[in-house]
Amino acid sequence: MQQEIIDIIRVVHLACFAVGMGSGVYFDFRTLSRLNSPFDDFDILEFERVHKVVFAALLGLWITGVMLIYIRTGFDLDNFSPKLILKLAVVTVLTLNAFYIGLSVLPRVAAAVGHRACELPLRYMMPMTLAAALSMFCWLGGLILGASVVLKTADWTMLVTFFSWQFIIVVIGAVAGFVALRAALQLYNILLTHRMNRRTDATIFQNR
Repeated sequence: MQQEIIDIIRVVHLACFAVGMGSGVYFDFRTLSRLNSPFDDFDILEFERVHKVVFAALLGLWITGVMLIYIRTGFDLDNFSPKLILKLAVVTVLTLNAFYIGLSVLPRVAAAVGHRACELPLRYMMPMTLAAALSMFCWLGGLILGASVVLKTADWTMLVTFFSWQFIIVVIGAVAGFVALRAALQLYNILLTHRMNRRTDATIFQNR
């Protein structure tokens, strides 16, 4: 195959990754920014639109990725490096996570219209938080795998160690951060409500 065609496939592959990661990060941070605001119909439409973009990007990643794998390995498993296998695992998890978000997370958000995310029970929000954290972990892991020269020839020991620490930092850190932020927002809302009630009582007393 001509090098020009291979370069075009690589560019499309990288573009799909950039679109997918950018949309995924936007999805996660937009959800985070709405923690203390009631979800509305516009939020649902926006989340569904972004999810479709991510899914399209993942489809593009699979198509171009399989083409690049064939070019480099001829689908001979002996030519599959640990890095390549891990890349496939990351994209597989991303795809399964995208299915889960579409089938479970988005309906949960739609059912929460009119409610603040920080006021919803943890058992309701935790699956959404885990899905968002796992998405961030996979996109960041894919970025590091594609950019790192050190990991290009790394063995399984180094790759597993690196991604284990990344999982702890990103996923567990994100979940812990969400729980702490949720608690802080709940306390803030309680204090704000108490303060507003005191002002209302004071105004009523003055008007008597």
